[in-house]
Parts: sequence; structure tokens; C-alpha cells
Amino acid sequence: MITHRTRGLQSLLILSQIWLFFFLYWAWYLADTLISGTAGRSSFQPYSVYCFWLLLGLFFEWLNRKKGLTTLYEFSLLKHAPIASRQTAFAFATLLIYLAISKDRFISRAFLFSLLPAEYFLLLWTNHSLPEIFVRRLFRGTRVVNILLVGPVESAEKLRIWLERKARFGFRTVGILTNGPCAENPPGLPVLGTTDVIDAVIERENITQVILLNFINAPDHYRGLIQQVQALGVRTLLASNVEEALQCKVAVIEDDGFRFITLHEEPLENPLNRGLKRMIDLAIAVPVILFILPPLCVLFRLVHRLQSQGPLFHTQTRAGLQNREFTIIKFRTMHDGHAEIGKQATKNDSRIFPAGLWLRKLGFDEFPQFLNVLRGEMSVVGPRPHLLEHNQKFARELAGYHLRAFVKPGITGLAQVRGFRGEANTSEDIQARLQSDMVYLENWSVPLDVAIILRTLWQIASPPTSAH
Repeated sequence: MITHRTRGLQSLLILSQIWLFFFLYWAWYLADTLISGTAGRSSFQPYSVYCFWLLLGLFFEWLNRKKGLTTLYEFSLLKHAPIASRQTAFAFATLLIYLAISKDRFISRAFLFSLLPAEYFLLLWTNHSLPEIFVRRLFRGTRVVNILLVGPVESAEKLRIWLERKARFGFRTVGILTNGPCAENPPGLPVLGTTDVIDAVIERENITQVILLNFINAPDHYRGLIQQVQALGVRTLLASNVEEALQCKVAVIEDDGFRFITLHEEPLENPLNRGLKRMIDLAIAVPVILFILPPLCVLFRLVHRLQSQGPLFHTQTRAGLQNREFTIIKFRTMHDGHAEIGKQATKNDSRIFPAGLWLRKLGFDEFPQFLNVLRGEMSVVGPRPHLLEHNQKFARELAGYHLRAFVKPGITGLAQVRGFRGEANTSEDIQARLQSDMVYLENWSVPLDVAIILRTLWQIASPPTSAH
């Protein structure tokens, strides 16, 4: 019931935005024709097509929007600005793709670029104001749901922010029944007694929704309560505390009639997503190999002749996808023949020749890895691959370290653009990198890859202090 109200409100919001933008578009078109003096000319049909593609872009953005991007609970315009920007970008990108494919040059540039900010501000205002208008109209009177919590008070405290948000959707928390210790009533959540009086409380307070807390800790006790509540015709919701019991995040998935609990979302297990990522890899790797790598080879060969004779490339065995071994290719920035091959590079490392230090800071030594990308061993973006001995060491220090191997290693990654580059001296350093790698693994998207690539380019121009 709760999720249906939220989804329904989100659907109502996007439909309203589509209709409002439809009227804005044609009002803008009418104003443009009057100002430009083209009223009465036969331009209605192509502009109808443009309107269709803009609206389709808005709808497409909604279909591809992640759950975490909803703005229904936010009151600040700053919180709504990213969503409005995303919606505007999707709408105009869809139109521009159509214009490029059809080679249509009929549309007025003045109309198009004046409509762009108008649409943005319309979407910004509707994201901010319409949800509040809808909830005041739709979730009042007989649509108000009186909620009774059952379980430990400390578990109810963890739901406080969630309950406050749901109050906007007509969900009113009456109180809590608990058999556990409770010295005083928590603020805004009166203790109405123990579970022995649940029937009387439901009748007295006109309860229409019961939320059972900590079901996993006492399933037999709650099973009887569920039967009691259901017999009274009251909706029942179980608040899952599986994450608390397992001490890690979980997600519920359904497949072929069975439900499972998974500990990690993996967008790149979708073949379409993997195909998109591979297309991005090739679109970047091929031009780099053809046009950037050759002059870099000349530069490094010249530097080697001046400061450190030896081979142009340095190869190492690294751990890749599913910890499979592969040979990584880098430009050599250390003196040839040193014995400490497995030692991490450190600040002011004597093994690095002078020019090599600057080339490493700029990340130029990593460019041969685009050959690894071309061969399918690496991706442009992903967790950085480590030496096998380092992998084993880090795995001993940190549980779950090998989970990062669920995706291909990358030339750059979320950890790197967050500043976690260079030597990993402590368990905290490794933990920070692993946390970033897991965020990437569980939240992969094309925009995320593009953002990481752009931030990497910025770091090439302005290297962080951790780069060495």
C-alpha cells in the first residue's frame, strides 16, 4: 500500500509534467510565430513532430530514473535542480538525436534555445510544488491511514525519519506496542501498552495498518500476532531487519516464481549494460591507441634515452575479472633491473627516475593499458587491478575485498577520482578504496562512467597530491 501510493504519486507527477509542458510548448510556439512574424505559415506539422520527441524524452527519462532519484520528499529547490536538469537533458537529447538522424534543419534555433530554460524552470517548479498539492488533495479524510508499530522501541526509532516522510502521504503513526523495556515514551511515539492489548488498541485507535518490527528475531511470536491482526481486517507490514542481523545491505529479487535475498546489486550482469560499457570502452580505446599512444611512445623513448636506459614498456601479472590473471602493460617509469618488483610505489621512491615521477603524476604511464582494454582484459572505468601478492595481502586484512573482482578492472575508477591514489599504507586506505569500488559495482550506469572519465581528465590537468 505504501509503495503503491508513492509510485502512483510519481506517475501522476510525470503525467502532469508532460501535459503542462505540452501546453507550454504550444504557447511558446504561438509567441514565437507572433514575434517572428511567421503566423499563418504552414509550420505546424514539423513542430508537432518536435513536440512529440521532446515529450518522449521526458517519458524516457522517467522510465530510466533510479529509485534514489525521487524528489517527492524534498522541500528545497536545490534538491530538485538535478532532477529538472536531467529531465531537460533527456528531452532535448531525444529531439537532437531525431534532428541529426533526419537531417531536419527546419526548427528555429531561437525557439529551441529559448524553450530550453523555460522547460527547465517548469520542471523545477512542478517537481517542487505539485507533490505537495497532490498529497493535500488525495491523502486526507478517509484516506488517512492510522499506523500502529509493534516491537522494540529502539527499532521504531530507526524508522523515525521514514515515518515522518510518510506522514505527507496520509500515514499517521498512532503509537507503539512493546513487550521490551521502555523507561519513558519516545518523543512523538507514545507507548500504548504490550502486545496483549493489541485487539483493544486497534479498535480504540481505529488502526488500519500494523507494522511489525524485528520479525526475524521472534518469528513464532509474530506469526500469532499476524493471525490476530489479519482476523481484524487490518493491513500488516513486516519491517525487515535482515540487514541489521547480517550487518550488511541486502536486496530482494524475484526470479521464476522464487524470491531471494542478494547482498549486492550488479547492473553489469545485464548483457545490454555490458554491451553498452564495451561500446564506450572501444569508442575511447581505439582513438587513443591510434592517435595518442604513438606520440607518447616517442616521448617515453626519448626520456628513457636521457634518464634511464631499458625497455619502453613494463609488464606485470595482475588480478582481473574474477581474479583471473592477465598481463598489464604500462610505460616504464622506474629504473630497469631493480629487485623490488612487488613493492608499491611510494613518495620520493628512488626507483623512479626524475621525469618518470612527473609522467606518473599526469597518468601518462597508464596509456598502454588501452591495449588491455582493446583485448577485453580491462575496461576504461573499473576497480584498479593490483599485483597478485597485494591482492592476497589486502584480502587477509579486509573481508569482502575480492568482491571488487565481480567487474573488469579499469584504467581509472571511482576510488581514483575520489583521491584514493598512490600507496595504500593502512587498512583504512584499503577500506576507502574497496567502499568506492563497491559503490561503483552496485550503481553502475553510463552517466557514472562518463562522470568518472571527465573527472579523470580534470585530474590529468590538475593532479591530486596523492598521485605519485
